Amino acid sequence: MIYNNIYTYIEFMMNKIIIIDDNKDFARSVYQYFKRKGFTVYISYDPSMAVTMISEIKPDLIISDVKMPMIDGMTLLSIVRNNKETKRIPFILISGEEIDENSQVMGYEKGVDDYIMKPFSFKILEAKIKRILSYCSKKDFYEGSVLEYPPIKLDEMKKEVYVGDKKVNLTRKEYEILLTLLKNPGRVFSHNYFLQNVWGYDLSVYNDKHTVEVHFSSLRKKLGIAGKKIKNIAGFGYKLD
Repeated sequence: MIYNNIYTYIEFMMNKIIIIDDNKDFARSVYQYFKRKGFTVYISYDPSMAVTMISEIKPDLIISDVKMPMIDGMTLLSIVRNNKETKRIPFILISGEEIDENSQVMGYEKGVDDYIMKPFSFKILEAKIKRILSYCSKKDFYEGSVLEYPPIKLDEMKKEVYVGDKKVNLTRKEYEILLTLLKNPGRVFSHNYFLQNVWGYDLSVYNDKHTVEVHFSSLRKKLGIAGKKIKNIAGFGYKLD
C-alpha cells in the first residue's frame, strides 16, 4: 500500500522495524530480506512523513539513512529522542559515506544505538538488530524498581534519572551504563563489557574503547558533582564508588 509517499507493508509478526531511506531500491531490498526473516516491516521514503509514522506504529527499532532531503538522519534521531513516547526506541543510522569521528560522537551523544556503512551484509545488520532487540527485551522484563546511590536516583519504570531533586536527561546508552553501575556498586566493568552488553558488539569485529570513554565522559558531566562517584580504574574499566 502507498500513502503519501509511504510504502507500507504490514505483517503480523513479532518485531516491528521501520526503514527510512529515500533510495527506494535499497529500502525495498532491506524490506524483502527482513520480511523473509519474520519481521513486520514498514518503509518510508519521506523522512518528514516518517516522523508521524513512528509516532503511530511505535516500532521496536528504527533504521534510517543519514543523508536524506528535508530531514537528515541525525535530525530525525533528535526528533525521536525528544519525544517522550518514542525516545527509547532503538535507532540505527546507515550511511553510504564515511562518517567522521566528530559526527559519530555527536550521534552517540544524541542517542544513536549503532552505525552501519553501505554496502553491508544483511546478515551483519540482522545480527546487530537481534542483539539490540534481545538486550531491550531482557532489560524491559526486569524493569520496575527504583535504584538509589545518593544523590543519584534512577526510576526504571519511568526511565527517569535524578541527582537530588534535579532531573537529568540522558541518552539511551548513558542510561544503560548508569543502570549497570547502579545495579552493581563497587564492581569494576571493563570497556569490553559495555561494548558487548550495552552496544551489543562482537569484539572480534569492533572493540574501540573510545566509544565507551566518550559516553562515560558525557554521563559524568551530566551528573555534575555526582559524576565523581563514577571512577575510572586505569587499565581495568569503571565502577561506581
